[in-house]
Amino acid sequence: MLDSMKIADSCDARVQKSSGDTEQITHDGISITGRYRTIVKRKGGAVEVSEWKNTISSSLKEIVNDIFMSATDFAIDALFNAVATPPAANKDGIIFYTGSNWYSTVCSITAPSSTSTKVTGTFTGVACTISDIALGFGHPGSNTDSFDVKYADPTSWSSVVLGSDDTLIVEWTITVS
Repeated sequence: MLDSMKIADSCDARVQKSSGDTEQITHDGISITGRYRTIVKRKGGAVEVSEWKNTISSSLKEIVNDIFMSATDFAIDALFNAVATPPAANKDGIIFYTGSNWYSTVCSITAPSSTSTKVTGTFTGVACTISDIALGFGHPGSNTDSFDVKYADPTSWSSVVLGSDDTLIVEWTITVS
């Protein structure tokens, strides 16, 4: 089950007209859900794939609400472009925690549909155990998981042990429906 945010509930209502007839009125709604998939490519050629759910961050919910009141830019478009610790300042995308350091990943972004966005983060070259991840906009450039706007955190995460020749790919999809 995926965690989601509802801005308005979809519901049906019936209105009694003065003529005695009833009219069906449908109220629309919007929700934001997310999921991510991890793909580990081991040095020997083995591939491990897992799919996880996430928690939509309250800061993303606040930004969605703020969009109705002001013109703001919170697009994930200044992507991290290197595996580095600490992650670069004012960059967006996926970061990993190794128990002592936060690392940025090499990120790319696609729109698999008109209502979803997929951010892909690739991490390689570091032997470590990855114990947490986060997705967000505007990293401060320090050894932290904070962002100007954190989009999502994992609802659950199992640590991933990597050798320096292994590659971890995380595909994080956020869908508005």
